[in-house]
Amino acid sequence: MTCIVALETPRGVWMGADRAASWTDTTMTMGVPKIYSNGPAIIADCGDFRTGQLLQYALDIPVHTLGWDVDRWVAIDLMAAIRTALGEHGWDRKDDGVDSATSFLLAIQGRCYEIQSDYSFLRNEAGEYAIGSGSFHALGSLHTSRGWKPKDRIHAALEAAAEHVTSVAGPFDIARQPKG
Repeated sequence: MTCIVALETPRGVWMGADRAASWTDTTMTMGVPKIYSNGPAIIADCGDFRTGQLLQYALDIPVHTLGWDVDRWVAIDLMAAIRTALGEHGWDRKDDGVDSATSFLLAIQGRCYEIQSDYSFLRNEAGEYAIGSGSFHALGSLHTSRGWKPKDRIHAALEAAAEHVTSVAGPFDIARQPKG
């Protein structure tokens, strides 16, 4: 029902999102972006809108106390804060007895994290990320646009997804987080 795209570069993270919302055979353009800042983080989500609202307005991002190990801080402190924010507002869900959330991309301290529905994270060597229904088209575009400027790559990836996936549509929002 969406396409979220991010690039991790030596100078920071670029992230973009479409504004489509879809149900079965209906699509509409949302008036608010799916990409937003929360303190030191940029977050963009796909799936249900409630998770995004809670990540934007209810999540208190903890102070980063593990300067030497950002991945550990994300896995332990940040994931605990996310689970608490969702649970305090009745959005802690379980699938077959396992905690479950909506997937989203998160940029913090110039790094990109793909947060999975089980609260684990992925980081990849290429630094190219895409989630949502348009992810495969967007990843193909990111692959073929290596060497372009990051903002142009993000826009082209979202355009490719919108061209071929009916649940992806503009306008597109793009944000940048400089490396700290």
